[in-house]
Amino acid sequence: MLAPYLPHPPSHGGRIRSRLLLSGLQQVGDVTLAVPQMALADHDVAAIGVPALPVPAALAAAPSARRKLATWARGRSEVLGRRWEPASRDAVRQLLGSGVDLLVLDGSHVLPAVPTEVTQPRLFHLHNVESAVLRRPDQVARGPAERVVRCIEGGLMARLEARHAAAARLCLTVSALDRDRLLELCPSAIVDVVENAIDLDARPRLPPSANVDAPLLLFVGSYEYPPNLEAARELLQQHLPVLRARWPDLRVRCVGADPAGAVRALAETAGAEAPGRVDDLAAHYREAAAVYAPLRSGGGTRIKALEAFAFGRPLLATAVAVEALPIEDGVHYLRVETAADGVQALARVVAGEVTPLVDAARELVECRFGMDAAVARVAALVRQHFDA
Repeated sequence: MLAPYLPHPPSHGGRIRSRLLLSGLQQVGDVTLAVPQMALADHDVAAIGVPALPVPAALAAAPSARRKLATWARGRSEVLGRRWEPASRDAVRQLLGSGVDLLVLDGSHVLPAVPTEVTQPRLFHLHNVESAVLRRPDQVARGPAERVVRCIEGGLMARLEARHAAAARLCLTVSALDRDRLLELCPSAIVDVVENAIDLDARPRLPPSANVDAPLLLFVGSYEYPPNLEAARELLQQHLPVLRARWPDLRVRCVGADPAGAVRALAETAGAEAPGRVDDLAAHYREAAAVYAPLRSGGGTRIKALEAFAFGRPLLATAVAVEALPIEDGVHYLRVETAADGVQALARVVAGEVTPLVDAARELVECRFGMDAAVARVAALVRQHFDA
């Protein structure tokens, strides 16, 4: 299993999804995990439960315009390739020559490290169809230069994703929407869906927050991921002032890895908090009156939405934030596209009117998005398509 990071700790949606995949593979056979060498530093590798081998790689630093143009001139995506080196492919090639029966590609970000002469059957696991994420007409205002960059990168990503989808014996996506997006790129691909899932034992339903007069709103995500950073910026700069005009003691807490300090800098205004990555998310959900997610871009299905449902917290979110989930506005969540929408939705939370919504959301994750069923489905699909 070639992965872009170590699937532990479960600190963001990508790691949770990778761990789901790894657990399913472990039910079928012996797994070796190959990850960029820096991903093994300062992590509890033993907690993974499988051998983890380092793949030479570079730190994924922000590129110069010159490097980006040079990469494009070679017909390659700079975004997908920025962490990999020629030595990365050499290491993967050597690993594949050591008796590997199945190559599992964990997401589009590992594709540049795959040698061209792979002979093993492969499984391509897509967290997102990354080319579609870049090329979609999302709701974020972007300048002309950024639009051009996203268009070029999206096209180069699409070529790479289509090539590997065609070569894979099986592709897995997180939703039917992403399955259709992948089939648009590669009509010959064999694609099945394994929806995102969460560990319900680790996310018990919590009682409602007691402090509704001074409500705390929670947003959880890794701020290395641009859609989360964009959402945090909108939440703190546009929604927070309007919400505090109605509830002067209201607070917004943006929890998650913030290595560049971008959210911490945004949180210097009254009512904003940015504690960074935390070990105990449940404590923050317990204090929160609601989860507030004004996402405008990105893809896949949002584990943060499923997590809010599991913990019994009302979700106030944009339509993009719940895209591809089988939920309805007013039944499982409250749709919030503007700060004024947020005031109306939070007023319902404060008034205690959302218990039926919270009940329906928790029931949904229990019936459809539990981790055990998703892991078993991965194992069954591997056995079916690879005669394991």
